Amino acid sequence: MQVVQQRWKLVAFIVIIGIVGGTVVVFQLPPVYEASSLVVLQQPQSPGTLDRIPMLAASSGQGMAVQTAANLVRSNVVASQVARRLNAKLAARSPSFASPLSEGGMEGSMRLPLTHLDVLKALSAEGVQPDQVFIRARSTHRHLAVLIANEAANVFIEERERETRGQVSERYNAVVERLNELDKEVRRLDEKVAKFLRDAGMFSEEDFKERLRAFFELRRVREESAAAMEAANAELGKLMQQLKKEGKIQYFKVRQEDPALRGLQEKVDQLEIDYIKAQAAYQPDADEVLNLKDQLDAARKQVEAYRKKRQIEVMQAEVNPAYAELMKAASEAQAQFLLAQARYQRFSAAYAEELRRLSNLPGQFQQLSDLRRQVEALLQMRALLLSRKLDAEIEKNAPPKRATLGDRALVGKVVAPRKPQLLLGVVALSLALGVGAALMSHWTDTRIHTLEDLAKSAGVAPLGFIPDMGRCDGAQQLITFHQPRSPVSEAYRALRSTLRYATMDRPVRTLLVTSATEGEGKTVTAANLAVSVADTGKRVVLVDADLRRPSQHVLFERERTAGLTTVLAGDLELSAVLLRTDVENLLLLPAGPTPPNPSELLESPQMEAVLQQLVERSDMVIVDVPPVLAVMDACALTTKVDAVMLVVRAGKVTSDLITQAVQILQHARGHLVGAVLNRVKVTRRSPYHHYYAYAEGTRRQRVRQRR
Repeated sequence: MQVVQQRWKLVAFIVIIGIVGGTVVVFQLPPVYEASSLVVLQQPQSPGTLDRIPMLAASSGQGMAVQTAANLVRSNVVASQVARRLNAKLAARSPSFASPLSEGGMEGSMRLPLTHLDVLKALSAEGVQPDQVFIRARSTHRHLAVLIANEAANVFIEERERETRGQVSERYNAVVERLNELDKEVRRLDEKVAKFLRDAGMFSEEDFKERLRAFFELRRVREESAAAMEAANAELGKLMQQLKKEGKIQYFKVRQEDPALRGLQEKVDQLEIDYIKAQAAYQPDADEVLNLKDQLDAARKQVEAYRKKRQIEVMQAEVNPAYAELMKAASEAQAQFLLAQARYQRFSAAYAEELRRLSNLPGQFQQLSDLRRQVEALLQMRALLLSRKLDAEIEKNAPPKRATLGDRALVGKVVAPRKPQLLLGVVALSLALGVGAALMSHWTDTRIHTLEDLAKSAGVAPLGFIPDMGRCDGAQQLITFHQPRSPVSEAYRALRSTLRYATMDRPVRTLLVTSATEGEGKTVTAANLAVSVADTGKRVVLVDADLRRPSQHVLFERERTAGLTTVLAGDLELSAVLLRTDVENLLLLPAGPTPPNPSELLESPQMEAVLQQLVERSDMVIVDVPPVLAVMDACALTTKVDAVMLVVRAGKVTSDLITQAVQILQHARGHLVGAVLNRVKVTRRSPYHHYYAYAEGTRRQRVRQRR
């Protein structure tokens, strides 16, 4: 918004030009007539099996049919036939083939023949659920719009019938072709399943599952034996802890099971493993399975009988009956642990061997399941396609889909141009173009306009701004002396204060005032700043060191017959050329005669001595020098002064020039204290309006008080 306010003239100019031009164009637009006809689609009465097939249902929906019909109306085929038929009809009515069409009072004239591009430009169609298509035609000729709308409806009905016959035949052939492809795919998957079973060494899928079941059964028995071993070990540990708590032991003879019983138990375990494997490899009533079952039962009975009959005597110690009972229980627990441990080891070895043999079973089972699912999906799709084939045969033998003309266009009505809406759009577009031009002008403008631009673009600290004082010549530009209560004078006093605060850590006795280019107001700024500092009671010397185009003597209305160049040449003493001004505490050292070598004089030791004498005679020395980018005079004095102040004219120089000037001063080892923005246009839309208005109001209030 601030950018628009600053460039409101540009925005207003573009808006006015746009509105005037747009209004002229709008009122010169010819009227546009529109005629419409209605076509009603007749959907076939079929069983609708297509709707049950997701991959084909979208192409059979009524919404898609209506939209397809609307697209057909706008096709090149329909447009070409409409143009050909209308050309024939109009040529028969107008033998000259170029005379105005006046039938029915048609306004204007039309050159024949029509092209399909003319028809496409005029035609539009819209599908309305469930079975209606509106055909609209627009033209600057009223009856031509009617002719195009009606002829397009007739051509569309004929194309609809012809397209329907072709689509039915095409769908039937597509279904048959897809069925053949599915049959080939089913046969290929069946062969792949059979080959997979042969490669895996299985005759059937049931055999595959039985082997997998036996593997899981063996794992279950192994886990049970591990649990039994852990339980026996825990029981043995518990009994051993109880034995440690008893007193002295006594030895006595007890009977326990013979260690040979372990061999029999191992035989029973091995027979049990063989029996499980046989169950997985053979049928339950096979001879191998029955023989192993008999051997396992006999071995179990033998172990039980041997356990009852064969016992051995061992020496045990006891202190009391409780200790003997604990020892007996510990011996039995140890025997049970050893048996359980041996059982676990045998089942673990068998499980590891079976796991190694059947490590690929889960993956193979998954592959087989995937193949089976693919076959089932293909069979389901084949069943649906068989039903679709039947529907396609019925549809092929049935009469083709047709469309009827529901309503014929009779007369065209004016639909455009809508002048109020167009005028409103012209206003909006003009305003948008004006704002866009203002923004583009702002984005492409690299000139310094505000203190923010000075700080961001140029990278130099802003000391303040000086409002534009208007048209002033000669001594009138010394506004701090002639108009001390004006807002411009107030701005110079603000610059004086800002400069003092900016140099508190490094007091400034000599200040160099320069600019990047000529015409930025550095001479006027230096003179008014000197007057403002002198008003505080300080002794100030203003030195005009612009030896090429001196101007300070013009502002103070003094002669420059003798001055700085005379002192540097050694012709006169400094005290002889210092001039008093009308401002108290302010002395002026004019430039003097123009020398042939200004840079050499300013860089000479005599110039440094002159500055030193001026510092001894005053509180502050302000030196006015030429622009930095024009000549190198300013660089010759940067090391001889305490600080450098840059004057920037608002809206004149770009940030690139300011940056170059700052770099040159930095390379010359000058202490750049900051920059002041000069000749700022202060208006009601300016960001500095509040300051200017307050200062102006204060001045007016003082004037009224004096009256």
